[in-house]
Order: sequence, then structure tokens, then C-alpha cells
Amino acid sequence: MFLENVATELGLELPNSAASAETFSALLMVLEQPVPEAVQWLGLPLERVSLRAQLAKRAQQHAVRHRELKTRLDTAFSNELFALPAQEMWERFHASTKVGFDGSGHGIGWI
Repeated sequence: MFLENVATELGLELPNSAASAETFSALLMVLEQPVPEAVQWLGLPLERVSLRAQLAKRAQQHAVRHRELKTRLDTAFSNELFALPAQEMWERFHASTKVGFDGSGHGIGWI
């Protein structure tokens, strides 16, 4: 319930995997840092304040676009890709093409 409230208040998605939980935790750690004192901000030249405001706006737009694209990917694709038998597929490919490998993953030519 606490995470739901925090996520809603900050406009973030609730973590639904270990990776997103780590990202969520990192964001909370950043937000936990104290905001610089107003004196520091008020002492900045107007150009620097304007630049920081522009950068903040671009960062917000980027975050919104990232969230939109991630949502589209999550609805269009499935995590079943990770369940594919990659080793077996690689072995079949290797056997059928007869490509030699030097151990680095780079082909060294036809056998």
C-alpha cells in the first residue's frame, strides 16, 4: 500500500519485476536527497536557472516518452522470449550451417 501511494503521488509505475524494483528504489534514493537551499538557487545567474529549468523540462518529456514506449512494448511483446531454448537453437544452427567458431563467438569460416 505504501509503494502504491508513493508511486501514485510521484506519477511513477509500480515496480512489477526485480529490475523495475531496483530502478524504483534508485529513484526514491535520489528523491530522498535534500533539495539545495533556496539561497543557492537564488544566487544563480538567471541564465543558469533558465537552463536548469529547460533541462528539467526535457528530462520530464524524455521520462514520459520512455514510459509511453515501455507501455507499448509491454503490451505488444511477451516475456516468453526469455523462455526459448537458446542453447538448443544455437546448437541446431551450428550443426546445420557448419560454421566454425574460435571461442570468442566470432565465426572463423565454413568448416
